[in-house]
Amino acid sequence: MGTNFYTEREGRYDRHIGKSSAGWCFSFRVYRDIKNLQDWERYLDSKVLIKDEYGKEYSKEEFLESFVKRDRTYNGQPPKRHTHPFVVGWGEGHWDYIGIDFS
Repeated sequence: MGTNFYTEREGRYDRHIGKSSAGWCFSFRVYRDIKNLQDWERYLDSKVLIKDEYGKEYSKEEFLESFVKRDRTYNGQPPKRHTHPFVVGWGEGHWDYIGIDFS
């Protein structure tokens, strides 16, 4: 089970940021203009809201610290890396980059 995160602009769905799942690295969705964490950080500085699939809003800092940059383990093990064919890269920390739509 996991939680998806999205951006919203002017009250409408904008982009899928990615997904946080227990035991796994955070899955960032990549786009032509957003290819890594630094690109996402810049994009999240624009006038977008960050929401999870249940409608809860997050500040940029809260989202990044809670779901991406945290040093986390699951049952004492580091999070698993995604290895399916749509992974376009592994991040420097506990996050991966996925090149297709997913949920």
